[in-house]
Amino acid sequence: DLLDAVIDRTAAATALHRELVAAYERTFTVDCGDGGPIVVAPGKGFSCSASDGTSTRTVQATVTDAAGTVTFDIGDEPTTTTTTTAPSTTTPGFIDLAEIESG
Repeated sequence: DLLDAVIDRTAAATALHRELVAAYERTFTVDCGDGGPIVVAPGKGFSCSASDGTSTRTVQATVTDAAGTVTFDIGDEPTTTTTTTAPSTTTPGFIDLAEIESG
């Protein structure tokens, strides 16, 4: 049995981006850090930043289980998204809205 979750920062940034756009109906640039995947114990968290072009805020992400379920505290009430396990090749955790909308 797994004890900790391996979180793909790119997948976490993509999930947070979707949550923010759905909640606030405007564009965001999200960064959950670079350096590849991270190992996080359930109940622990990591930070992401989100910018709408005029302001930037820190969004706290909390891992809820070893499967990689992450809860983002975006202000209203936390929303839950399951991130994928880390891929065999790592990519930076920075997601640019232009990349998502064009792809």
